[in-house]
Amino acid sequence: MADFEYTEVEVVEQPSKTYRLDIANNRMLGKVDGLEAMRQAIYLRLSTERDDYLIYSEDYGIQLEDLVGEPDAYVMPALQRRIAEALMRDERVLGVDDFYFTEEKGSVTAAFTVRTVWGDIGMEKEVDY
Repeated sequence: MADFEYTEVEVVEQPSKTYRLDIANNRMLGKVDGLEAMRQAIYLRLSTERDDYLIYSEDYGIQLEDLVGEPDAYVMPALQRRIAEALMRDERVLGVDDFYFTEEKGSVTAAFTVRTVWGDIGMEKEVDY
């Protein structure tokens, strides 16, 4: 019979430092950490259509393409649920709430608050439908 030796493992939280993205000019500018890195991570997750890119796991991104052509009464609650589900997959996100929707012809914008381990972040996501 084999003897097994047990070793204690210490879990260490990894830093959130990443490259700062300048989305408007399509370039990287230095590095960013903490709350600003989290804001960027939220933006990237909500800007990536789920299951469209092999480089990302099936848990990364948000599914929005199937909302095109649906009535706004369907789009708004679906958008709220999908945003919350997409962001809660990140262990740094504690909650997503305070949703507020505005509509324009053919699009809806969801404003919401993301509660993170570094603090609260106000975000918006616009979806054409």
